[in-house]
Amino acid sequence: MITQVPREKHPFSLSDLIKEVNRKVLERDKELGEKASNNKNHQIQGMSHTALRN
Repeated sequence: MITQVPREKHPFSLSDLIKEVNRKVLERDKELGEKASNNKNHQIQGMSHTALRN
């Protein structure tokens, strides 16, 4: 059974959550450097992750 959680318990909206996730992914990509930006599989995983969040 799915229970409704009061709105106050969720201070972040879904779009804010997506922005936060994308920001963390971008930060990690910078840390990993060129290797990450050239890794197409990594980019596909990032896209599907965002799609699932929507």
